[in-house]
Amino acid sequence: MRGNNLIGTAAPNSGFADRVNNDQVGGAAPINLLLGLLKDNGGQTDTHELLLGSPAVDAGQTFIVSYQVTDQRGLPRVFRGIADIGSFEYQLAPTVANVVISGKVFAPKATVTITDSNGISRSVKTGVFGQYSFEVEPGFYSITAQSKQFTFAPLAVSASKNLANIDFEPTF
Repeated sequence: MRGNNLIGTAAPNSGFADRVNNDQVGGAAPINLLLGLLKDNGGQTDTHELLLGSPAVDAGQTFIVSYQVTDQRGLPRVFRGIADIGSFEYQLAPTVANVVISGKVFAPKATVTITDSNGISRSVKTGVFGQYSFEVEPGFYSITAQSKQFTFAPLAVSASKNLANIDFEPTF
């Protein structure tokens, strides 16, 4: 369908132009899509999570999705009155306080669990490249990784800003 597309960098003569049909198209300066890794965010298939500040948030066509009440994960398709572009509807209330914790598990298809200081946990499964990410409020977290083949030491982090390369290597 034409319109409301988000394209980081369009190929010449692709037929897409920035601000035509509500498309957002990067050119010489690519658009940072602010997408999470392709992973199991719930639902039947893997999706790219929309990260805080993604230009896809609230940039879709709500009237088109009137027949489609959920996103690909089964969550409400329209969260704040306007649909997002893509298969993932951003569900967090916007706040500048959220941070992203991300890294890699050196084992394919591992489960990474993050637990906050109140004991509330969330888990994600990594893909074949072992990458994971969580968008969380600033605070103290315990992060664990599990795989069928390896054992990993748990990590404790204090997140007041985005943290990358929080990696898990097997302990032997």
